[in-house]
Amino acid sequence: MKKHKAIFAGLFVLGVMANAVAASSTTSDTLMIFGELPDAHVALPRYQALSVAAMPEKEFKERLADDKFSSLAYLDIAAVKDDEAAIEKATAIFRSGKPVLLKMGYQTTELAKTVSGIFGISSAFDYALFHRVSNSEINVYRLEGYQDEAVLEAVLLLVTELQAQGSYPREEGEFIGLPKLTYNINLQSPNQEMTSVVNIDVIRSAERSQDKKFVSIKTSPTTTRSTKNGITIGGSGPGGSGENLWGAYLPHAYRFTHQLTAEQVVPVLVNSAPASDSRTDFNYSETKTNGFSIGGTLGSEFGGTKAENITYAAKSPFNVNFGLSYSHSKTMSYAFQDYSLIAAQNGSKLTWNAPIDPKLKAVLVDRLTAGMPILTEARMTPMMRSASLESYTLWELPGTYTGAATVSIGGGYDLNRREWWWDRTQVRSLHVTDVYDAAEQYTLDLNSPFLTREMTVLIRSADGVGKCMSENANSGVSLESCAASNVNQLWGLDSENRYVNRASNRCLSVRETDGALITDSCALDNRQQWEWQADRIHSLYNRDWRLYADDTRLKVIPDDSMHFQDTPKNVFNPLNIPWASYPRAPSIHDVMPNHLGPSPQISPEWVDRYQGVDTRQRWRIEILRDGI
Repeated sequence: MKKHKAIFAGLFVLGVMANAVAASSTTSDTLMIFGELPDAHVALPRYQALSVAAMPEKEFKERLADDKFSSLAYLDIAAVKDDEAAIEKATAIFRSGKPVLLKMGYQTTELAKTVSGIFGISSAFDYALFHRVSNSEINVYRLEGYQDEAVLEAVLLLVTELQAQGSYPREEGEFIGLPKLTYNINLQSPNQEMTSVVNIDVIRSAERSQDKKFVSIKTSPTTTRSTKNGITIGGSGPGGSGENLWGAYLPHAYRFTHQLTAEQVVPVLVNSAPASDSRTDFNYSETKTNGFSIGGTLGSEFGGTKAENITYAAKSPFNVNFGLSYSHSKTMSYAFQDYSLIAAQNGSKLTWNAPIDPKLKAVLVDRLTAGMPILTEARMTPMMRSASLESYTLWELPGTYTGAATVSIGGGYDLNRREWWWDRTQVRSLHVTDVYDAAEQYTLDLNSPFLTREMTVLIRSADGVGKCMSENANSGVSLESCAASNVNQLWGLDSENRYVNRASNRCLSVRETDGALITDSCALDNRQQWEWQADRIHSLYNRDWRLYADDTRLKVIPDDSMHFQDTPKNVFNPLNIPWASYPRAPSIHDVMPNHLGPSPQISPEWVDRYQGVDTRQRWRIEILRDGI
């Protein structure tokens, strides 16, 4: 590979690098390693290398839970692609918000699928740094053209800057709570002839009348520059190169492209910008705004804190009649000089062509003579050397589509090349057009828990270490160590009060003969319907039954070890606790919490009537959703 170049596409300036180095921690951080480092002898005084692929699960979770543990992981995906435990750990590190440096090297369908399963996106990466800014906003920094031994040094500067950015709190308005994924990708083609910062948003919009996924693509900007532009003067005279070559090199057209493809469905172009413009000297600025909505609620009607309301919302069945609205805006601006703009769609591809003003096609040739031409750059403008375009497209897919979608961002130019040289006493010439095109492709995994209509959750027991409800291969349901990357542990409460498993699309069901928990084909059946009361999950088949943990087993019918009392509901909000000292037994001065008004004192009779609630029948949820 080429020696490392400045390919962060504007991520750093020298001053920022200096500040980052000055801000580096003097303490030793841990570099978590999967596979082998690019250069075993590279000096990383700030980091203590630690292989974690074979680390015991308990030790790994303890280290990961420690905020002081590590600020970087290194993942050689080819080395661990068949190690499910290592992939699980790498996914957990990424989802915890710690940057992960991926080494891909070569791409196969299998590797791309594994990478997409971890990060939600894959491409023909050499090296790439992934940083999860929030639950569903991911920054990707492509690192192309680096020698193996140099890539870690460059990454350390970037990681230090990311740590500094992470210290700033997010604004309240940034927490949206919608089914949405965002990827911010900084890229540059290996020969640096196309650079771009790409923003991809995937948004689910579901109402009673429609259910769609939208993919928004914005480049900010795509910059295309030709390898040659301007003039070359040969000969040994003033300004001559000493070579037997005179040349005029001028881009006669630039191209920028967006494309979205999917498996067995054809994406529909909904919106785009900029539009065609025949002028050859103009400034452009436009904001594109689109509205989306999702059935459901953020829980504000319950009057609690933001965290409480989100939890209440996740415990409520999906409701298409109650919509959350979201406005999605993208702003573009640029200046064009000497080139016009033509936008044209061909299927799932949109191309912006920027042809030069016909009057300027020969602007570099002042005049032709019997000998060599008189060449000049006097009338050459900046866009004749490179062109930048901010562009935007919005595509529509079926909301139920869970396959892969591939985004392609392209750029290119037509270079008009005119050359002259002496052949003995005669002047020979060549007049051709060289066509250059480059494209970067990104494959998105649309089968994401962040894109479901209902809030996707882990259902976690309050008992012991807090294991999570998981579907087994035989359609049984048990408690296992929690892993958000394990789709068998992901559930959504639909509009019919059914918990639907994200892996199988089967519904959590009680077998009424013995009280066993299973998954079954979803139906309108009380055995599959559930209701939250505070932190307990009651069966609608028998409202006295509720989920409880028995080691790794799940039950709903009480045995000799479990007593179900008829615990009262909170009359202001059945999802809230019934008395202030809950889950302990009520006391004489307890009140019934009310977020929307005064909290009245409970009846004195409750003190003698009700006991504390066993932790084995108490549950909490871990929510996977944008901004939560």
